[in-house]
Amino acid sequence: MQYFYTQKEYEEYQYKRNLRSTSNGIGLLMILFMIAELVFSIVFVFASFLSGDSLTDAMDTAFGMTLINGLFSLITFFFVGIIFCLFRREPLAELFPFQKIGAGYLVMLVVIGVAFSLLSNYAADAVSRMFEMFGLTSSYSGGVEIEGTGDIFMSYLTIAVIPALAEEFAFRGIVMGMLKKYSGALAVIVSSAIFGLMHGNIIQIPFAFCGGLIFGFIALKTNSLLPGILIHFFNNGISVTLDILQTNTPLTENTVNIIFVILMIVLCILSFIFIRKIIKTKKDFFSFPDSNKGISFREKMKTVCSSPTLIVYTVMIIIYTVIVEMTQ
Repeated sequence: MQYFYTQKEYEEYQYKRNLRSTSNGIGLLMILFMIAELVFSIVFVFASFLSGDSLTDAMDTAFGMTLINGLFSLITFFFVGIIFCLFRREPLAELFPFQKIGAGYLVMLVVIGVAFSLLSNYAADAVSRMFEMFGLTSSYSGGVEIEGTGDIFMSYLTIAVIPALAEEFAFRGIVMGMLKKYSGALAVIVSSAIFGLMHGNIIQIPFAFCGGLIFGFIALKTNSLLPGILIHFFNNGISVTLDILQTNTPLTENTVNIIFVILMIVLCILSFIFIRKIIKTKKDFFSFPDSNKGISFREKMKTVCSSPTLIVYTVMIIIYTVIVEMTQ
């Protein structure tokens, strides 16, 4: 017996089909990111073999390690992302918005974002302590020893500047930009989850997920990647600065930790003041735009999570994370 769709049913079917296609595209992009990382690693190993010990010795330094991380971010996220967008003919102006923001409003958003990003460190600490209860420790060391002007400059460039540009370009730009036409909340949550998984480390995943929620929400509310880039830069820059204070000054680890806590308290107080001020002028600040089409948020999330390429990527990154944790 032939079944005829009603207009509403047909629209829902097309909506889910388009969302599934978009989700599969995002999953493919993430797989391409992983392939690019693998190819980059193979090229590096091959280059190390040809150069003998000279390249390997150079990479053992903080300067060399941060340089290789910076190159990885540029090649993986920026170049692969651009090729992906051009191949799919994605509207670049919509994926990478930079709507004008007033200076005062921008400062308030950056302060709020940095404060919440620093608070996200506690999510990582909670996960770390939970695993330690079961006798498990993470291989993530949290940074490199920074010594000398060259190391300091390269650390800020490759840990603060390049990731802020490349990762915001990839996740709040491409990933979130492809999903936000379906649902603002969906775009923020899914892009944050993928951003967390991408880090491939049990300590960084919860921190990156929480940070992604902050970057994504602010990018969505301002229709601009600029605040997220600045927040990402300052968050990573503060981490680099604390490492520098610990390795290049007489300050002890406890003193550096006290400085971090004081900074966080100041930022949290300012954030509370700024949030109240923003809510007074923007009543809908915490609302999300949603292209409903009769589809519930749960159905949208189910459609995204059941996309084959995203499932493959998730399995790949979980296997990668387990292997890394077991071999370190």
